[in-house]
Amino acid sequence: MLICAWLDYHYGHVYERNRPFYPHKIYEECTNLVNLTRKEEAQYRFANPGHDFEKYWKESEESNKKIVASCDVICDLVRQRIAELSSMPEDHE
Repeated sequence: MLICAWLDYHYGHVYERNRPFYPHKIYEECTNLVNLTRKEEAQYRFANPGHDFEKYWKESEESNKKIVASCDVICDLVRQRIAELSSMPEDHE
C-alpha cells in the first residue's frame, strides 16, 4: 500500500512538472484518464464482487470502455499535435 502511495505521488509530480510541454487539450484528457483509472483502482480494491457480481461486472465493463475511449482520445490529440508540428514551416536563418 505504501509503494502505491509513493508511485501515485511520484507519477503526479512528474505529470504536473511536465505539464507545460504539451497542449492543454492533451493535459485535460490525460487528467481525465488518471481520474478514471484511480476510480477503477479504488472500486477494484474496495469492492466485494461476490456481494453483487452482476452489478460489479457491469460497472467494470463500463469503466473499461471509458478508459479505452480516453486512451483513444489522447492518441488522436497527439496525432493532431504531431501533424500540426510537421506542417509548420522550418525556420532557416
